[in-house]
Amino acid sequence: MPAFGTRTQRFVAFGAAAGVALIASVPPVSGAASAADPRARIVTPTTNTVLKDRATGQRWSGNETTGAAAYDTATVTGTAGVVPTGTVTYTFFHNGSCQGSGSTETVTLADGVPPDATSTEALGAGGYSYDAVYNGDGSDNPSAVSPCEPFTVNPEPTDVTNTVFSRQTGGAWSGTETAGGKADDTASLSGTVPGFVPTGTVAYSYFANGTCGGTPEWTDTVSLTVTGDIPNSNDTDVLGAGTYSFDALYNGDENYGASAVSACQAFVVTPITDLGPTFDPSGSTSGSGSADGSAGTGGNAGTPSPSGAGATGSAPAVTFSSSDAASPTAVTAVAANPARPETTSALALTGASVGVTASIALGLLAAGCMLVGLSRRRRDETG
Repeated sequence: MPAFGTRTQRFVAFGAAAGVALIASVPPVSGAASAADPRARIVTPTTNTVLKDRATGQRWSGNETTGAAAYDTATVTGTAGVVPTGTVTYTFFHNGSCQGSGSTETVTLADGVPPDATSTEALGAGGYSYDAVYNGDGSDNPSAVSPCEPFTVNPEPTDVTNTVFSRQTGGAWSGTETAGGKADDTASLSGTVPGFVPTGTVAYSYFANGTCGGTPEWTDTVSLTVTGDIPNSNDTDVLGAGTYSFDALYNGDENYGASAVSACQAFVVTPITDLGPTFDPSGSTSGSGSADGSAGTGGNAGTPSPSGAGATGSAPAVTFSSSDAASPTAVTAVAANPARPETTSALALTGASVGVTASIALGLLAAGCMLVGLSRRRRDETG
């Protein structure tokens, strides 16, 4: 150590040397911060998320269907040891890969805990995803974006039912319909969710048997209306007596699964048993005939008039009903009584017919008188 002239100079030189030695013994800190600067403890935390079902509040199960809603909840771990502050940003994507632009929501931590994201609206079937990121504070760096959390909403199952309608009555098939009418089928869909109008098609199948078995006579595919209603099927042809059937199938759309085939709806067309009034040759009405052509009962013959005219009873009326329910017009035809043989009284001969009869009678009387005179004359001569 160099010699100094005064004691004071020696003390200053010694203090300076000691300070340099102390500074050299302290390890350097990050940047220009001192040991007392809080930034010396800055770390990078981790953000994770858990997806939940709004209806149950439980973790998303993967069995949710059209109309379900979800929300995300985040946790921030690995902080500097003090209660973290700041914000978390959630991003919701309409795809299952967290790609592209999504809907963001930023929430502020409360006592170091991020609030849950606001629930989504009711979701249609398809793939979606969430991620989240912690934006840091004075003690913690921003975190990396959380791992992508994809989830799926499945199509809602459906069920279709159908009812056969009669074109004769305009109502559901009752079983009293007779040959000559027509039928159609109408279907309805159950299992739909409010806010999600079903689309797609329904296929009706018509069978000429009562079991919906074998190959259908025809199929008719109809498109649902803008309100989700299902139009009726086409009408059948005019039906003869027998048993027939319909079934229906909904083919599904993006939000609704295809249904199973509906229950088979069998319907029966009965024979016509009343063929209308019949008449016997005498002109009397015999009542209603039957399908086998035999005469019924209940008709009354007309009563002859004193003058010998035909029956005066009223002619029977025959009513035919339209088979089309859209125009159920009744047409009534009146069957005229057949002509009856005219009866002439023997006392009713007058005019020329009387003169001819009298002349013949007088001629016969004169001839008789002549024969009687000749017979007497011959007896006198032979005396």
